[in-house]
Amino acid sequence: MKVLITGGSGFVGSHLADRLLARGEDVLVIDNYETGRRDNLREHEHLTVVEGSIADRDLIMGTTADYGPDLVVHAAASYKDPEAWAEDVRPDNVNDLLSGVHGLVVPGGFGTRGIEGKIEAIRWARESKVPFFGLCLGMQCATIEIARHLAGLENAHSTEFDPDTPHPVIDLMADQQGLEKGGTMRLGAYRCVLRSGSRSRAAYGDETIHERHRHRYEFNNVYRERLEAAGLVVGGTNPERDLVEIIELRDHPWFVGVQFHPEFKSRPTAAHPLFREFVAAALAHQEAAPTTIQTGA
Repeated sequence: MKVLITGGSGFVGSHLADRLLARGEDVLVIDNYETGRRDNLREHEHLTVVEGSIADRDLIMGTTADYGPDLVVHAAASYKDPEAWAEDVRPDNVNDLLSGVHGLVVPGGFGTRGIEGKIEAIRWARESKVPFFGLCLGMQCATIEIARHLAGLENAHSTEFDPDTPHPVIDLMADQQGLEKGGTMRLGAYRCVLRSGSRSRAAYGDETIHERHRHRYEFNNVYRERLEAAGLVVGGTNPERDLVEIIELRDHPWFVGVQFHPEFKSRPTAAHPLFREFVAAALAHQEAAPTTIQTGA
């Protein structure tokens, strides 16, 4: 088997390369090496190293075409302690914490930890016109934020986090009410019809898509009309069950939340359309940001 690893000189990539080489596989690594990092890769007769930026699309596509790998693995990763965790984000500090951010992603998850901080961060992105992308739980938090601050639904919430909320804009589907939670999530690929003129439709370039799900709670259609009147745009629905799959926002440069998991279908050499467009929007926001010129005394 021939394996192409992008970002392969880091800890994860080099460890993977060692394991594959020990099995007798052929490995090609592409990475932009920092001082000393190349030592992570040990010489091997079945190892080929290409030095270059993993952001260089032409390099990646050309090398992939020439090498003809059976498997492509993106192993580039970095980590640093965040300036704040979601539970630390509050109305009085959100601007200080997120100032300089050009794109906000709120991913999927479970549990109440950091929910109010995520909602506050989404509010900041909406009001600051910063590109926002919500995945599964992130879409639900965006719905709650819009309900509270644009539609005037005080204390709107998800019944996952507040069973007694007066405005359950996110709720269990009717056929799941009262069921034990084990094995009852909505799983697998479902059809979604995209709204004409929506950002999502423009990104996909198609009317009908199929995306993978892993969740239990849904957008509550009881509130759909009121939220749409407040500026929410339903960008995509599942026609079989009339479920909201994508939300967008009018009068915002790029604000999209999806109930599904687009990361399941995104690849290093074939980015998911919504990730591609989100990154493009974040780069455009960065380029448009005013430059601060410092002058000496």
